[in-house]
Amino acid sequence: ETGAVEVEWSAEGDAEMLEQEVQAAMRLSVSEIRAALRQCGGDASGLIEKAELARELATHRLKRGSGQAAGQSKRSSGGESAESAQRKSQLALLAEMGFADEAENEALLQRFNGDVDQVVKHVLKR
Repeated sequence: ETGAVEVEWSAEGDAEMLEQEVQAAMRLSVSEIRAALRQCGGDASGLIEKAELARELATHRLKRGSGQAAGQSKRSSGGESAESAQRKSQLALLAEMGFADEAENEALLQRFNGDVDQVVKHVLKR
């Protein structure tokens, strides 16, 4: 038992949305996925593989229906893109790690192409 949430997908569209979410989550680092799981109340205990973590995160986001899904590929009125959702997740992770200057974090994420590890290394070198 991995602790993964089991959800039955009732329609082909739901399964497709899940796969889009998984693919979007796979673009995050393992630490970003774990942080996002904690934020949405997910349990990563027993999950080691990045693919397992990504699927768990995607499942929780779809189950919650929160609109925070990382895989939103289309913009709707008032919606956000996958890149915007990913950036919010990265900023939240940095804040959770104690790096509270959001403007600086945003600039550094831009500079390092969204690589949170590089941002942390850069800030710690100062």
